[in-house]
Amino acid sequence: MGLCPETDAFWEQLTGLQFLTTLLRFTGYDEAECRHRAENALHQVELLDAKDRKVGGYSKGMRQRVKLAQAIAHEPEVLLLDEPVSGMDPVNRRRVIDLVRNLGREGRTSSSPATSSTRSRP
Repeated sequence: MGLCPETDAFWEQLTGLQFLTTLLRFTGYDEAECRHRAENALHQVELLDAKDRKVGGYSKGMRQRVKLAQAIAHEPEVLLLDEPVSGMDPVNRRRVIDLVRNLGREGRTSSSPATSSTRSRP
């Protein structure tokens, strides 16, 4: 299961990449796999160019996207999304909705009050 909560709970001093790799280490992946998965997830939410910036300096929309990246980095079967597009500009909002739809087409179930029109089931 992947969780993207509404509220933030970051280690502000970590970069986006460090944040994801640290959380992935908790799930048991080795260092190389953590980096690969983290960079892939950051790419999916279009934050790869900001991977070396501290999360504490991210905008609200970037913070939302890094939360989504951590929710999908381990390729969960189920995603729980709570207001995942809150604070995003229209372009990134559309990208995230499309990403969630595509994940649903891949057979992952997603549930989110904010994106209920994107709800997918395998």
